[in-house]
Amino acid sequence: MWIKTVNKAIAAEGINLKLVAGDGYFYFVGPGSENLSTASVLVYRLNHLSLDQWMTEAREVARLITNYEDERDGRY
Repeated sequence: MWIKTVNKAIAAEGINLKLVAGDGYFYFVGPGSENLSTASVLVYRLNHLSLDQWMTEAREVARLITNYEDERDGRY
């Protein structure tokens, strides 16, 4: 699997995030992700997770961003 494959699936679902590689881990970047300490996924290789698992991670980060923004803006 390639990181482009994961990012294509994320975009197809309408999630405004991109998966990027760090040094021994991966993390999501996009609007609001800088406010989260949980935007990182601690796996050494992309293939340590399936595409479905990467999508679950992306959805969770997107959900956390939305919750953070709702709390910050007083919508909670």
